[in-house]
Parts: sequence; structure tokens; C-alpha cells
Amino acid sequence: MKIYLMTLMAVFCFQLSNAQEDKATIKEQKELLAQQKKMEKDRKKAEKALKAAEKEQKKAAKRLEKIHDADKKVEKIEQKIKNKTGDVKDLQKKMEKNKAKNKLTPEDEEKFHEKIAKREQEIQELNKDLQKAKEKRAKLK
Repeated sequence: MKIYLMTLMAVFCFQLSNAQEDKATIKEQKELLAQQKKMEKDRKKAEKALKAAEKEQKKAAKRLEKIHDADKKVEKIEQKIKNKTGDVKDLQKKMEKNKAKNKLTPEDEEKFHEKIAKREQEIQELNKDLQKAKEKRAKLK
């Protein structure tokens, strides 16, 4: 009977120690699972932050491109105004040259005045466009 009781006691102790080991193992597994969840959450946060940074970078690049395009447009209009002003001066010189040589008929003089007036009108329109382009560029900056 003693042997039987001792055997029962040994079995009981063995089961008790296994139960304690199982509890420790379960606790470790829960801790590992919690750490994995935290790591996954941190990884998702990092990915989200990276996407946001990339989006901001694209936005900034697009804004810089718009500013650059606005600058080009202003320069282009300024160059057109310069060219038109040069055309007006050339027409006036040509008209004065022909007038000095008495080669200018009243009809020709009227044509010159019409051409000059047309170019000056174009210059005024370009100045309006230039003003609008400068305002748009100022808004972008």
C-alpha cells in the first residue's frame, strides 16, 4: 500500500509539475503574442508615416513644378512684349525713313499707323496677361 501511495504521490507531483510548466509556457506564449502584435502595430504606423511623407514630397514637387511653369510663362510673355515693342520701333523707323525720302503716300502712312496701333494693342493685351501671370505666380509662392 505504501508503494501504491508513493506511486500515486509521484504521479500527482509529476502532473502538478507539468501543469506548472504548462502555465509558464502559456504565459510565455501570451507575452510573445503581445510582442508580435505590438511589432505589427508599430510596423503599420511606420508604413503609414512613410506613405504620408511620400505624399507630401509629391505635393511639394508638384507645387515647385507649378511655380517653375508660372515663372516660364511670365518670362515668355515678357519676351513677347519685348519683341512687339521692337516691332513697333522698327515700323516707326521705317515709316520715318520713307517719310524723309518722300516715298510715303498717305495710304502707306495710314497702313503704317494701323500696323503700329495693332502692335500697341497687342502689347496692351500682353501686359494684361503679364499682370495676371505675375499674380498667379505670387499666389503660388
